Amino acid sequence: MKRRLLFFFASLFASQFVVAQQRIPLSGLWQRRIAGMLYDSVPVPSSYRPIGSARLTRSVNFPALNSHQRLFIRFEGVGGAGNLVVNGREAGALGPYARYEFDVTSFVKAGENKIEVELTDWQVPSGLGPTAAWEAYGGIIYDAYAEVRSDPYIENARLSYQLSPDFKSVDCQLDVFLRSTVMAQSTIHAELKLGETRVGQAEQSVNASAGESVVSLKFKLDDVHLWSPSVPTLYSVSTNLSNSGNTNTFSFDTGFRSLTIRGNQFLLNGSPFVFKGVARHHMWEGQGFTLTSDQIDQDMRMIKSMGANSVRLVHYPHDPRVLAAAARTGLFVSEESGISWIDFRKAPSSLLDTGIGNLEREVKRDWNNPALFAILVANESTPSVDLMRSARDRVQKLAPGLFVSMPGAISPDDKPETLKQMFDDAGFDFYTAHPYTFDPQDFVKVAAVYSTKPLIFSEWAGPVGRLPLMMDREVQALGKLVQEGKLAGHWFWEWADMAEFGREDLSMENGILVEGVVTQDRKVKHEVFSRLAELYRYSPGEAVPAPSRDPEFLPTGKLDADPDSIFSPIAIQSIVANQSADSQSGDWRQFEKSMSDYWISNQMSEHYWQDSGETFWTWDAALAQVGPIPFTTAQIESHTRPAVVLNGKSVEIPLDNLSCDRLHFLGNSTLPDGYPTRGEVGGPAGKYVVIYKDGEQQLIPLRWGLELARSNVLAVATRTNPVAVLAPQVIRFTRNPVHEEYRTLLYSVAVKHKPIARLRIEMDPLPETRPLVSRPNVTGSGYAAGDTALLLFAVTGEQKATKK
Repeated sequence: MKRRLLFFFASLFASQFVVAQQRIPLSGLWQRRIAGMLYDSVPVPSSYRPIGSARLTRSVNFPALNSHQRLFIRFEGVGGAGNLVVNGREAGALGPYARYEFDVTSFVKAGENKIEVELTDWQVPSGLGPTAAWEAYGGIIYDAYAEVRSDPYIENARLSYQLSPDFKSVDCQLDVFLRSTVMAQSTIHAELKLGETRVGQAEQSVNASAGESVVSLKFKLDDVHLWSPSVPTLYSVSTNLSNSGNTNTFSFDTGFRSLTIRGNQFLLNGSPFVFKGVARHHMWEGQGFTLTSDQIDQDMRMIKSMGANSVRLVHYPHDPRVLAAAARTGLFVSEESGISWIDFRKAPSSLLDTGIGNLEREVKRDWNNPALFAILVANESTPSVDLMRSARDRVQKLAPGLFVSMPGAISPDDKPETLKQMFDDAGFDFYTAHPYTFDPQDFVKVAAVYSTKPLIFSEWAGPVGRLPLMMDREVQALGKLVQEGKLAGHWFWEWADMAEFGREDLSMENGILVEGVVTQDRKVKHEVFSRLAELYRYSPGEAVPAPSRDPEFLPTGKLDADPDSIFSPIAIQSIVANQSADSQSGDWRQFEKSMSDYWISNQMSEHYWQDSGETFWTWDAALAQVGPIPFTTAQIESHTRPAVVLNGKSVEIPLDNLSCDRLHFLGNSTLPDGYPTRGEVGGPAGKYVVIYKDGEQQLIPLRWGLELARSNVLAVATRTNPVAVLAPQVIRFTRNPVHEEYRTLLYSVAVKHKPIARLRIEMDPLPETRPLVSRPNVTGSGYAAGDTALLLFAVTGEQKATKK
């Protein structure tokens, strides 16, 4: 932030004390007149509720000015739009929220002067004043003061710099913007300090010409200390302009940091960085836009204490002290114009000109502040590419290092793909989205569209913050996107509750929008605060924990197996991994298609299959021990995959003339459906065919509820107990506690002790008529008995020990 400090300089060569730079506060009570009549007095700065039009007046004493001095009046922001009148003469127009400054040297006199501000706080001519979108306020809402400066004087200064590749040194250029009414020989001296230590300086003699001029000073700094949210190191810059015994000083705080974009990531000082924070209105209960410095500092400290590193300042220019506090605290900020919910194609040009003009005023005010990283053109508006590009060019002409984007924009056809193209065509630096949703998978879908540049969710949550379980789910979903490198930032809506009358919904309580982390007077909502603190701990590139695939072995009781037997696990790897046309590869794809059809047909979970990744997996163990029985499972890409046997099809497994007394089948469960929600108890479903070397065949029936049952115990809205009387449940695996809790069964069958050539597993074809077998009464699933596959994880042969 650029801060003009109060300096008094005495000329040793004059007979009297000459003030070369002096600030004169305009705070205090101003008379408020309505329709030319005195109504009351209001403090400045302050925010009052819209009154239409009013004239604020006061008297102030100004010193006598010599020929080398000028007097300016500055307003850091007003609520509405208006005109400044000094001693009866119109000095200029003011727009809403932003800084306006007027040279009133020719208007003022030594002694008492009358200052008047005619303010319109509702039907603002530009269309950009206080809005009905949030509680509106009129008044001189931010600081106001007069300032005496020497002539020539420093109007502004802009520090640009280039860090070395190792970020250890920096080459600096300070552009000093001068104004003068006369030709003047002057000297400019600039100092850069870290604390009280001077670390850089430059000096140059100049001939200031009448009008505007720019002088550039260069210096280098070795061993630079970088600014970041974790270490917000600030330097101070002081620039003096001296001529004829007069001195004009311009000072500001700054910091050095590198913020760049690589692909869809931000890099801060060379490392991946994700913006984590809140959207903040500049309002406080009962005070409107007019906050004390302590309140501003409190907000920044509280936001930082959650683990946040950034704040989106919505939706209009905030008090300049906010930027200074953010830089001290270590919070990045974005700034906005005041344009909200506007269709650029239909909006009056005055509104757009005022809004983009506000952006330019903010940039010139704050371009030296390391906390400012982005300018956001308009909130939740329908833009046009030409105006998007124009706004970007006007901002980056002033400050090429600032990023430009637009929060929550809406394309003319309401298609995200169209909006992405508009952002690209306009040259915007990053994408934004406002995914208000009760389905966390919507985050994934948005991120899939906006993947080629960084994506920031510039608003999210809303009423979700009032729903703890939903908030938990969305926090986890956002955290995962951050870890996967698909989301470059997120700002929770919103920091503090605020008044918003005329609205009644889940987010409202008696005219108050209660979506904040804190109340209007900053009482913490601990459930929201703690959940955001959890979210802010996620880091880019952090390993995404793989979902557990460990099987949970259930108590088995007495199994039909002898611990003293010899067990021979049968390899099914070659069967499962077969890539031929008529093989498990094609059957697996058909099985997953059946799973997709099943979920889509369930009215309460029709999007579940898509949202969960459109792939099936269950428990994972290459070797599994069930009681005394060892099993070996097939592995695809290092994960267990069962053999699947579809309706009307069969799978053969070679047993290589194994002689045994029992076969143990680990699986004997079906998906996506099966008994008890499909079929009748004892009804045929398929069979095992044991084919001996001598040609004999042994048929082993697979009947619903006896040898075979549904794998998923969760059906429609209830838990079931898919019992197969002859095949106990031995393994439990939960993929999702709401939709998928699976059981794997163990079926043991006696066989003849002679060589077995192969085993064939057959499933009966689908019946010709397929009623809605999973739809009890008239609710829940409408699944029409599509393909149901038998899952077989492993087979082991058992040869009983020979008795001595």
